[in-house]
Amino acid sequence: YIGEMSPAAIRGTLVSLKEAAIVLGISLGYGVGYAYRDVVGGWRYVFGWSAPLALVLFRGALRLPPSARWLALRGRAADARKSLAFVYPSDADALNAAVAELGDAATPRGPSPSLWKRQYRRALTAGLGVVLLQQFTGQPSVLYYATSIFDDAGVGTIASVFVGVFKLLATLVAVATVDERGRRSLLFAGISA
Repeated sequence: YIGEMSPAAIRGTLVSLKEAAIVLGISLGYGVGYAYRDVVGGWRYVFGWSAPLALVLFRGALRLPPSARWLALRGRAADARKSLAFVYPSDADALNAAVAELGDAATPRGPSPSLWKRQYRRALTAGLGVVLLQQFTGQPSVLYYATSIFDDAGVGTIASVFVGVFKLLATLVAVATVDERGRRSLLFAGISA
């Protein structure tokens, strides 16, 4: 949604900020979990602390307009323009440029193409490769089970808080540099580190 609705000049930053918000939530979860680690039934408090934030996000999501690209692809150009007016409330030139870009993207091009055609093979391989690389490196597993892993290793649960803070700092560096350096170079830097 962010990639479809945000202006091209700041799209990378906004998508990265979404990732930073996720990592901030993970870090806060580790911190709250650490604070309640010795409390009987402490997991209930950790779960409870997330409820107000979830309600704020839910209410905010209800206020967002539908995706302009989705509307344009369904032939609802007027609704797509209204949706983009949410993003460009006072910049008529930018709004008109975004509407024109949507018009080009929504032009019918015949039947839906097959993903298995040769022309899509590189993009499909790259996309699947990134997803599989994330899983094979174990990064999601380490995040999900960091507290248990560090407890079993004898390091202590505070180490999971440090992992969350480090991941947050690394994400903020990516946010600050994504538009300048590009997502591809940051991906390669993250893989090689």
